[in-house]
Amino acid sequence: MTIETGVTGGGGLALAYGSFFDNKAAALAELGAASSTTLGSSQAQLFPGWTAGLYAQTDLLSWLALRLEIAFESTGASRTALTSGGSPFDQYGLSFASVNIPVLAVARFGLGPGHLFAALGPFFGIVAGPVTVVDRYASATTTAVVTPAFAHIWLLGLSGGIGYSFGLGPGIAGIELRSDWSILPVTAAGDGVNPIGIHLVVSYGYRLKTGKAAGTAAR
Repeated sequence: MTIETGVTGGGGLALAYGSFFDNKAAALAELGAASSTTLGSSQAQLFPGWTAGLYAQTDLLSWLALRLEIAFESTGASRTALTSGGSPFDQYGLSFASVNIPVLAVARFGLGPGHLFAALGPFFGIVAGPVTVVDRYASATTTAVVTPAFAHIWLLGLSGGIGYSFGLGPGIAGIELRSDWSILPVTAAGDGVNPIGIHLVVSYGYRLKTGKAAGTAAR
């Protein structure tokens, strides 16, 4: 059995869906934006975010490993409402930080000097602070900082990705395209939002214990 520990970090984009956006679209429809049932009444805007954390991984088989991560992430989402003529009417969205703990099954396959890998598993998270809500209408910008109730600060969903790992110096380096989707909505001021994040994540770790696979580069 081998054990590998290391650090991760990266950045990417996020979007979301939920009652927060549905209710806002309905309210804007009354103010002159296209109705929420009209195709193209709003445009999702990708929200920049980042992630940083730690991981530990152990081999189950020669090609399969179990990976536990603890990551601090910033995420958010925004949309731009359009008039029936397609002109921007209002931009609104929210952002927050969270601590996420994914538990991933990692399958890896030898390719060139390293390994191609795919990871999939559930993740659990908690909102790590207040939720910032921003509304930009014409030249006016309204910002509100909302503290969600304890019962509505949890994240629960699926995490998965694909990437490549290789030996670098005394350790193992990896690069991965990772996506996280929460099926449990975060609720602030009565409205819910389900975030979906897409990150390009790099990692670097060390094997603390080696077994039969000593000297091989694996994620």
